[in-house]
Amino acid sequence: MAKYQFSDDFETNSNGWTESVSNHSKVIIQNGVLRIENKSIKDFAESHCFVGFNVNENFQIQCVAMVKSLDNRSSFGLLLDYKDDKNFLALVIREGEASLLKYVNNQITDRKTDKIKLKAKKDLLVNLSIESTYSLIKFYVNGMKAFEVPNLQLTSNGIGFYVTGEQSVNFDDFAIIQ
Repeated sequence: MAKYQFSDDFETNSNGWTESVSNHSKVIIQNGVLRIENKSIKDFAESHCFVGFNVNENFQIQCVAMVKSLDNRSSFGLLLDYKDDKNFLALVIREGEASLLKYVNNQITDRKTDKIKLKAKKDLLVNLSIESTYSLIKFYVNGMKAFEVPNLQLTSNGIGFYVTGEQSVNFDDFAIIQ
């Protein structure tokens, strides 16, 4: 039986989602989704919150992303181990690849990338999930394992979503189970 469950269907902002955006982007909770829009190829927009799960115990995270247009010029994904807007892990999804980027003081200090079967398409529904068991973290895109990372030391229960480049994504049905 799960010790902790967190879910958000984005009917309201009851979980205190906070955003970091540029002049060319916006984050809004409306009509049951968390929508991130970015209108500049060089910009990044994200929304995050801090929740009560223990990152040192097994957990699962899942959500649905409705992507306006998947291509290789923009990306979207999940944030994990979020401390602030300069220190976090980003699970990055773009056409044909998934990456895990570790940001420290706003610089990428580690990167893992692998190919995935996700082709350029408009109005694409993508299921994202993370599974952490005994310090092995696995990342899934539409039920297929994108990659796994052993011994990833998480220290923060900050989580979130992000978009880069000219992109619009609606995130929904977000859940954490522990």
